[in-house]
Amino acid sequence: MRLVPGDYRMHVWGPRGSELHALWWPGVTAADRSRLVGVPSKDSQQLDIELKGAIKSN
Repeated sequence: MRLVPGDYRMHVWGPRGSELHALWWPGVTAADRSRLVGVPSKDSQQLDIELKGAIKSN
């Protein structure tokens, strides 16, 4: 996914069917406690995100 340069709030969640807890970057539960992620140009930027919880197996 390519984003236009700007500031973003990141919300991440696990795959459908998992019990991984959705989080805002960096690991907080509310948008107002999240940090903005700056995308200064069209260059790549990497975020390392870890979700906590369990994955259900069918």
